[in-house]
Amino acid sequence: MTRIGITVSQKFDSSNLIKLLEKFGATHELLSSNTNIENSGIEGLIITGSISINGKQNTNNLESDLLDYAYQSKIPVLAIGNGMIVMNLNAGGSFSDVSHDHFADHEDESNFHRIFISPGCRLASIVGAGGFVRVNSRHQIGVLESDKSHQLISSAWSLEDGVIEAVQHSTYNTAFGVQFLPDTRLEIPPHFDRLFENLIYDVNHTI
Repeated sequence: MTRIGITVSQKFDSSNLIKLLEKFGATHELLSSNTNIENSGIEGLIITGSISINGKQNTNNLESDLLDYAYQSKIPVLAIGNGMIVMNLNAGGSFSDVSHDHFADHEDESNFHRIFISPGCRLASIVGAGGFVRVNSRHQIGVLESDKSHQLISSAWSLEDGVIEAVQHSTYNTAFGVQFLPDTRLEIPPHFDRLFENLIYDVNHTI
C-alpha cells in the first residue's frame, strides 16, 4: 500500500487528510521533528506548512529539508495551505502580507473567494477543468508574483488581488502547491479530491 508522509505540528488536525488518503487506498506516516525521514519508508509527501510557518516567521527548516529529500529521492509532493509558501521559500522565494479577504477573524474558520485556474496547466488537468472556482482561504501571508521563485510556475490566482493560489515546480514535475485547503470537506469543490488521487498516482508511476 502506498505510504504518504504528512507534516504535522501539535496544532494541526490531520484527520481530513488521512481520510482522503484512505479513500484512495493509501496509508500515512505523520512526520514531525522527531522523524528519521530516511527510515520512514514514505513514497509521497504532503507539506502542510504547520511546522515551518509560525505566524509570519520561517521558524523551522524541517519541512524545507523534507522537500529537499523528496526532490533528491524523486518522491512526489503536494504542498497545501502554508505548505505552498514553504515550497516557495525552499526554492528561494519570499512572501508578503495579504488582505483580510484571505482570512477570517478566527484562525479555525475560513473566508471564501474566487480564483482563476489557468486552462491547460497541470492543475487544471488534474482537477478536470480550468477557469473560475470558489475556494476556502485561511492565510495571512501569501505569494505574489514578485515573491515567487523562478523555479516555480504559477497556475492559479486570486481574482481580487492576484495572490498566487497554486504553483508547479519547473524541474520536479510531480511537485505541486495550492494555497487553499483541499482537505477541508464541504468548503471546497469535491473534484479537488483528485489532488490526493493524483499524488498517489504519481507515486506509483514515477520512475
